[in-house]
Order: sequence, then C-alpha cells, then structure tokens
Amino acid sequence: MLALICSTISARVIGLATNSAPAETSAPAAPTLTGTYDTPGVARGVHVSGNYAFVADGGAGLQIVNISAPATPTLSGAYNAPDNVRGAAVSGSYAYVTAETAGLQIVNIANPANPSPTFTYDTPGFARSVVVSGNYVYVADGDAGLQIVNVANPSSPALAGTLDTPGTAYGVAVSGSYAYVADWDGLQIINVSNPASPALAGTYNTPGLAVGIALSGNYAYVADWDFGLQIINVTNSA
Repeated sequence: MLALICSTISARVIGLATNSAPAETSAPAAPTLTGTYDTPGVARGVHVSGNYAFVADGGAGLQIVNISAPATPTLSGAYNAPDNVRGAAVSGSYAYVTAETAGLQIVNIANPANPSPTFTYDTPGFARSVVVSGNYVYVADGDAGLQIVNVANPSSPALAGTLDTPGTAYGVAVSGSYAYVADWDGLQIINVSNPASPALAGTYNTPGLAVGIALSGNYAYVADWDFGLQIINVTNSA
C-alpha cells in the first residue's frame, strides 16, 4: 500500500507495507520513502485517481502527476487557476478545484496532459477544501461555511444549498447523508440528505483548531493544529 503526502515543497510517495500482515489491514510501523515529485508551488492537498495524483499546489495551480511508477513520478499536465489552489477532488473526467477567492474551478481532465477549464463557480467565501459525492460538490468555503453545488452538468453548475457554519470551514468529508466539516473551532456534522436544505445535526468542539478531516467507518479523524490528531466516534452523527 502507498500513501501520497503533500509537503510544502513536493508530493511524496510513502510505502506502508509491513512484513507481518497484508498492507490493506496492517498498521504500518516503518513507512519508507518510495518516490518524490518536487512541484513548483506550495503543495496543500492531493487527490489520487487511477494512475494520477492531482496536487493542489497553491500559486502553481493544479499539478497532475503520473504515479503509475511510484518510484519515479512524472508530470503529466498542469492547470493554472486564477488564485491559489487549496484543494482538489476528481470524479470521472473532471477535477473540482478550490481556488481561494476564485471559488470552485471545474477542469476537464479527460486528457491529463492538457487539462482545460470547463466552468468557474464563484463561491461567496474563501474556497479551501472540496469533495465530490454523486452529483454534488461540497466546498468548505471559509467564513461562508459549507456550499453544496450541483454538478450533474459540469458545464452549468448550480448552487443546491448552503449552511453557514459557526466557525471557518477549512475541510470537508462526506459519508452517506452527512457532511463533516472541520470548522476551525471543531467538527460540524451536517445532514445533507436534502442538499437544498442542509441542517446541522451535531457538533464536537475539539481542543485545538480543526483544519482537516477524513472518514473511515464509524470514525472521523480531525487534524487539530497544535493538538494533533483527534479521533471522534460518529456512529450517532446526530
């Protein structure tokens, strides 16, 4: 198993296999560096799809890196966004890119060597993080909270719903009927079963500053600034 980690200067591929158990189920004790690609900007986030890593590279836009040979990743293409790129998510032939004051950029990546802009959806806040689920894109939009955009037609996206979180939305993840927002002051859990009318379902105040989130099973894993990793049981999201 491989993990792709973004540092402030590059994307790094880390091997996570152990000698005692299959990589899919093990808890790796000794990760090793497999490969590095030095992106030209400040790597802030990454999404992997197939043989490509889509790196949110700050002022250098979206960098598309071929990782079919993890030891020797190579650049396939790049997209220069109007503002610093903070996050990226991929679904089908499109990359959904958050670009701070320039909102949501929808980029056609059918040809990774020549990504082309499809549409810009200017969110009201400071677009930081993004995730795709079905026909909807969920944007952590800073002081404007959670923005839910219908991308059933990527050439003509439309706002489906919004919820102004109490803090500053930095990160977002979606599972089933819920969106989980890392909201600076803590974790906000939002019922998005009706995207047109998202509703706050629960809150967990972390001890630090919640800036990132990932989900696995019944747990939310929150990057909590000086307080490190917070693991929160979300079995009962309400």
